[in-house]
Amino acid sequence: MRDPARGTETVALLVTRACQLDCVYCRFRRYKPAMDEALLRRCADLALEAESPECALVFLGGEPLLRLDQVLETMDYASARRAAEFPGKTLAFSVTTNGLLLDDAALDALGERGASIQLSLDGSRQEAQRPLKAAGKAYPSAALDAAFARLVRRKIPFAVHSVVSPEGVGSLFEDALDYLERGAPQVHFQYRVGVEWPREAGLAYAREIARVAEEARRRGLALSAKELMDSNEPAIVSPSVTVDVDGLAYLGCTVPAMEEILPALKTSNLLGDARRLGLRELMAAAAGAEARALDAHRGDARGERIVRSNIEMGRLCLEAEAALRRRFSSGAAV
Repeated sequence: MRDPARGTETVALLVTRACQLDCVYCRFRRYKPAMDEALLRRCADLALEAESPECALVFLGGEPLLRLDQVLETMDYASARRAAEFPGKTLAFSVTTNGLLLDDAALDALGERGASIQLSLDGSRQEAQRPLKAAGKAYPSAALDAAFARLVRRKIPFAVHSVVSPEGVGSLFEDALDYLERGAPQVHFQYRVGVEWPREAGLAYAREIARVAEEARRRGLALSAKELMDSNEPAIVSPSVTVDVDGLAYLGCTVPAMEEILPALKTSNLLGDARRLGLRELMAAAAGAEARALDAHRGDARGERIVRSNIEMGRLCLEAEAALRRRFSSGAAV
């Protein structure tokens, strides 16, 4: 998960585990209920009551727009409380969506609240990258293309959020150019966690993102380093809080992405109960996360390899992002 702004105290809300799609790619449990109003508001309180002058709420799923009314109510609650009690604090909203429910009414409502949109797309081979579990069920490619076009036509601020697997690195550059040529104002890449990344694939991933940055600048597009890559790395033990539908808070992408792939992370990356603890208390439990993640997989050779690989990938990406920032700030060619 990416912070909308560097240094911002961000709370990610797993609004619901439900989704209209059932992709092979997504391996998480969908039996839990959605967040109730009390928990949604509690997540807003966590962000607002943090010490930073900047805070953000990131609405995730499943598909959060299946609970659009609850998402909007939470935004309204947070905005009203910020205005009344924290007038000096900035508050940002972000929604990560598959795009299928981004009709004009939803865009109007989200736009009125200043929410940014993260459109989840995995390249021109989306249907191959994310096949559906149901045999014979067609992937809704046309609906996704229509959502993309609607965002561009209405000049809605959005970013394409694209997850890249090791075998997909070779198409990263072309996919990014496709998004930009179709009118996307931003593109953001996240390497796929929960799989082994050979070092050469990781280096190629960083090189391809640098190529995207260079081409974007050549075309006069002001893509910053933090727009292209995550800064909360390593993602597998990301120093950010995600609250599950039951109120338990975890580091970064533990839920829902890792719970079936690396189930031991649900113990090692558990921060505590967001209903009872503040953000500072939750993040205090994050210390030593890398060592705990590795310890949790001792005796599981495959799991330990994946964790080590993902930690190394995170460090590599931090170095690459820092290099991009230096080049952007200096005005040198990327």
